[in-house]
Amino acid sequence: MENKSINAFALFKLPNTTHIISVKGNCLNQIKPLSEIPNNTFVLSPFNERNQAYYFEFNKEEEDYKQDEYLTYNLQAEQDFKFNTSTKESYLHIVSKAIEAIENSNKDFKKVVLANTKTFKKEGFEPIKFFEKLARAYPNAFVYCVFTPTSGWWLGASPETLITSHAQQYTSIALAGTLPPNAERSFSQKEIDEQHWVELFIEKQLQSENLTFQKNGPEPLVAGHLTHLKTSYIFGSDQNQEQMIELVKKLNPTPAVAGLPRDIAIEFIQENEGISRAFYAGFIGIKQDKNLQLFVNLRCLHWHKDQITLFAGAGITSDSEPESEWEETQHKMNTLEKFLFTIFAVGFLFVEPLLIHTHV
Repeated sequence: MENKSINAFALFKLPNTTHIISVKGNCLNQIKPLSEIPNNTFVLSPFNERNQAYYFEFNKEEEDYKQDEYLTYNLQAEQDFKFNTSTKESYLHIVSKAIEAIENSNKDFKKVVLANTKTFKKEGFEPIKFFEKLARAYPNAFVYCVFTPTSGWWLGASPETLITSHAQQYTSIALAGTLPPNAERSFSQKEIDEQHWVELFIEKQLQSENLTFQKNGPEPLVAGHLTHLKTSYIFGSDQNQEQMIELVKKLNPTPAVAGLPRDIAIEFIQENEGISRAFYAGFIGIKQDKNLQLFVNLRCLHWHKDQITLFAGAGITSDSEPESEWEETQHKMNTLEKFLFTIFAVGFLFVEPLLIHTHV
């Protein structure tokens, strides 16, 4: 594959590993179901596309790369990315509206995850350098830096596995509930309930595929400065990837990033959230023969021209307090924001967030 055909690349580190993998190839502006995407591909799916993704094929995985190498490729996005950021007032209003809708639903509507973003100007941002620092700081996460003409630049450190293969078995994770930095409390009943709902959802999807599974958890998972509840499910074998791809369609998006019931929650999100999630809360990873490594795209940022956009969400239930849910999204975004400050303390200019008032 010659350089002139390369318009996409990804650097990534799998959870609990230290070596960085580099892949590159040619990405077409075409979204396809996972079942129709060839092996040896890096995939990137927008939120709520179920099992569909954009992708590029790569010839091989490389563990050697040079930062300047990517400057020789024609890395240009096909669109001008602009993300709205709701004000605190508008986010509190949407959360209150969600609580009211849940309370008036006669228990048919249990939870909705509402996303928030923060956009700010930057100077001197170096995505490869940032990725390398992030990879060292988050050993338990899927850490990545990816560019495609369709998505632009995305970087992140996701703590949440959608479905991965290892040792001839597959794993999926239920992840919900968030304790802020230095919390002097345990998980609340609301957070325990949220985690249990995600567990029940995953178990229902596994049972629908007649898959027996081993369940481990729930247990605390530290991700950066935050702590979550995590439950792992081990199931299947590397001989049934076709079935696993069908399972992805059933699992994605999980209640941890959408809500319950899923269709009702997604409808509420589409009608009320007021921001573009783009690839936030979709899935990201690689598809190879007997090697599926897909993660929920969380703790991520988008870089475009002169600005960076951070993404985070909070699970809203009838027990939610709007102010607390706002603070949860800020804690999640601050994890990456503070990391940016640390790395680019010199030559990194921070200005007030670009707030675009959204219709609520």
